[in-house]
This record gives sequence, structure tokens and C-alpha cells, in this order.
Amino acid sequence: MVWQAALLVGTSAVSLPLWCQWGARDIARWIGQEAAHTLRRVPSNAWWVTIVASILIAGLTPDRVHDAPWAIMTAMLLSLVVALARLDLACRLLPDALTMMLMTLGLLSTVILDHIDVMDSLIGGLTGYAGLWCLRWAAQRWRAHEGLGRGDLFMTAGMGTWLGWQMLPVALLIASATALIGTMLLRAITRPPPTAEHSDAIGARWWHQEIPFGPALGVGLCLAWWHLG
Repeated sequence: MVWQAALLVGTSAVSLPLWCQWGARDIARWIGQEAAHTLRRVPSNAWWVTIVASILIAGLTPDRVHDAPWAIMTAMLLSLVVALARLDLACRLLPDALTMMLMTLGLLSTVILDHIDVMDSLIGGLTGYAGLWCLRWAAQRWRAHEGLGRGDLFMTAGMGTWLGWQMLPVALLIASATALIGTMLLRAITRPPPTAEHSDAIGARWWHQEIPFGPALGVGLCLAWWHLG
């Protein structure tokens, strides 16, 4: 088991900087080359999240970690999710290159691991995209606000290809709960002081600030994948 766990941790650690560099290069046209260059570096907290999560997965799935293909695909998934979360937190963007890679690896995993049917994977991808597109359309129509970015739609489609349509609602439920809890904690911590000058205007900006959904989607995907494992 030791070398399989080392394979999982090593693969995730090696692939993380590659995903970050590729994603930063893809979004350079939106944020500029100079800003994108800073995003190519992997912060220490991203390293720690990747390594600790890899060790936890290896410890919680001792039966599956013996399967080298499963360990490699899980490591690629984990590092890709961390890279997407890191970029979404930093600049509120999910690079198309990484979300498309998430979809591609999801389809590839169904062929290599045979954990779900390929048709279920395809339906999951289409269902994930269509479902969040409907939510985005409804938000635009009734609140004149997108609510969800295009990257969230593509990332959800990628989740569907990894999990299949049957498990996708569970992952989205976990992601929604994670986003809700995270938003409540963030706003509790960063609430502006009531005595601040122009507190009403400050409070309005604080209440309507955008919260990235990518990290929550990543949590839902990883927990659902661990359950499948």
C-alpha cells in the first residue's frame, strides 16, 4: 500500500503546478500577462491542501489505492480541482482549458476504471451543464444578475463525466451546502463595523460581493468521488 499511496501523493504534487501554469496561461487574455504570471506560482496553502487530501484519500480508501490506475486518476482529479479552486479564488475565473480537461479526464476515467457506464458519464456531463444553465438563465431573467459564470457550467459538466448522472445531484448538494456555509462564515468574519462611515453603502457592497462557486464544486466532486471509490 505504501508505494501506491506514494504514487497518489506524488502524481498530485507533480501535476498541480502544471495545471496552475496551464490555467494561468489560458486566462491571461482576460487579466493580462503580468497578473497571469503571478498565478502560475503555486501558493503554499494549495500544496498543503493537495498533499493532505491525497494522504487522507489514500488512508480512507485502502482497498482502492492498491489499484494504480485509480490512484493516478484520483491524483489527477485532486490536483486539477485544487488548481481550479486556486484560480477561481484569486481572480473569479475558471479557465476553459482546465474545465475542458476535467471533462476529458472524466470520460477517460470511465474507460480506464470502468466505474460507471460511458453513457452515464455523457448524460451526467450534459445534465450538469444544462441544469446550471437553466439556473443561470433564471437568475438573469428574474434578478438581472448571472449568479453563475460560464466556468461553473463547464466545471459542473466535468463533474458529471466523472460521477455520472446518478451521483451528480449528491455532489451538487454537497457543493451548495459547502458554498452556503463558507459564505456565512466569510460574511460573519468580514462584516463591516456598524459605526463605519457610510455603513449602509459599505454593507450593500459587502452583501452583494461575488463568492466563487468553483471551490465548493470541487469539494462536492471530491467527496462524491471518494464515496464512489
